[in-house]
Amino acid sequence: MKVESGLVTGFEGETLTLGGGDGDVIIRAMEEGDDPDSAPEVRLSEEGLSIKNADKVRFVDPDTGEVYFDLDQEMVHFSSFCGKLYISE
Repeated sequence: MKVESGLVTGFEGETLTLGGGDGDVIIRAMEEGDDPDSAPEVRLSEEGLSIKNADKVRFVDPDTGEVYFDLDQEMVHFSSFCGKLYISE
């Protein structure tokens, strides 16, 4: 899926589903003409979630502003926001 405007929108309260079929779902933050290989990227696949070319990685509750995960923190408490956590070997 490529959205020309760069915006993916939906209706409030409606679930937004992005699917890659048999492939990965890739989200890149880039402008027209940027090199995709150097752009910040989030990739979701059957192997897991990967993030590359990002200087900062934080997971924040959009409603409360509570930080669940921040790479700058010395210790991360996954149990505070994950019911189940699966890590592939």
